Amino acid sequence: MVTAYKDEGRRDLAKVLAPWLAQALRTAVGADAAARESLRGRGLLVVPVPGSPRARRRRGDVPLRPLVSAAVATLAGRACVADVLVATRTTLDQSTLDAVERAANQAGATTVRSRQRGAVEGGVCVVVDDLVTTGATLAEAARALREAGARSVLAAAIGATTRRSGGGPTLRHPRP
Repeated sequence: MVTAYKDEGRRDLAKVLAPWLAQALRTAVGADAAARESLRGRGLLVVPVPGSPRARRRRGDVPLRPLVSAAVATLAGRACVADVLVATRTTLDQSTLDAVERAANQAGATTVRSRQRGAVEGGVCVVVDDLVTTGATLAEAARALREAGARSVLAAAIGATTRRSGGGPTLRHPRP
């Protein structure tokens, strides 16, 4: 479904995917005292992972953004979508890489925009991606946010792939 949504133009699937992401976001925030406190005070920064410029050109948009906006709207309290991350260099297409190669591909590939470092510093951030395969993209985003001074970094995603014994990846997702 995520592939159809992102790469096949099936934006109608947002009505299915957004509730899954919203549940993951609420679960992550609900399990972390600093995130709950941030919702009541300064405000929570919900940070989508940046898509590559090549993917943006190919798709004509950033499909994760509307899902994140819909998920943030379900939070009770002060939260905003914060597009603070930017790529520092071109990376390889992750789909052909194993876990070690993905980590190396992502290492140092993301930073917080200099003009938005003040918003991140001391804040609580939730990094959001569509799918977690190895965690390399989320780990790199978290590294960049921590380097910019984030007090706490959590993660949420629509689903995660898992390896089956003797087979390919399968997808796990929360039930809305």
